Amino acid sequence: EGTLAMKAEAIAGIPRAVRDRTELFIETGAFHYAFLVDREGAVLMEAFDVGRHTAVDKVVGKALTAGLDLAALALYTTGRISSDVARKCVQAGIPLVISRGAPLTGAISIAGKNNLGMVGFLRGGRFNVYSGERHVVLD
Repeated sequence: EGTLAMKAEAIAGIPRAVRDRTELFIETGAFHYAFLVDREGAVLMEAFDVGRHTAVDKVVGKALTAGLDLAALALYTTGRISSDVARKCVQAGIPLVISRGAPLTGAISIAGKNNLGMVGFLRGGRFNVYSGERHVVLD
């Protein structure tokens, strides 16, 4: 369980930080991206795939190979947060998962039981916090 806490402004700025890196998603809607970001919202690692789960697997694998401390990072994904994505975050030690889409009910349950921070519907500078409020600093 990581101690990462991100300011709301840093979370709200992630879509802007990744905009130039998501051309295939913007053009086709057929690719999902997964990013690992630090507490300031800076992108440290990225991966994409046609499957949202595979994009997450790829970015976590790249980070582990590079020796990054996953407990100090957040995962941002363009796909919905499924229970599998939530479980992968818990198993990898990622303390906060953020998505432009919705978290599914099973994912919210897993997050709540495992102190995983979960932010969904990150759009237009706004977002919803579903779990792990200690990972999101609102003031």
